[in-house]
Amino acid sequence: MTTALLAALTIASTASAASTIVEPTYTVQPIAFEHEVGRTVTVRIEIDKQGTPIQVTPINVDMYDEQLAVRVAKAVIQWQFSPAVDNYGNNIPVTVDLPVQISEIKRS
Repeated sequence: MTTALLAALTIASTASAASTIVEPTYTVQPIAFEHEVGRTVTVRIEIDKQGTPIQVTPINVDMYDEQLAVRVAKAVIQWQFSPAVDNYGNNIPVTVDLPVQISEIKRS
């Protein structure tokens, strides 16, 4: 396995990799979206050397989850990750496929 892939697997499997997490937003009453609880959207995240997402793309999305996928991508692009490092301790950019599960919808 390449170092970048190992780093990507580490990020994907570490819940604490994202030090800043922004949740998806809803422009209407959250109760209208309660059917989304329990759904999972997988996003492909390109992360730069500083741990900042530079591109987030939903992957394998069915037609029922398209709008949810857009909200998840808009939220994840605001996340901040711990930088991935190679075997020499140098920060490296990585691309990670990360499943994001909607476990609850916050009411404001």
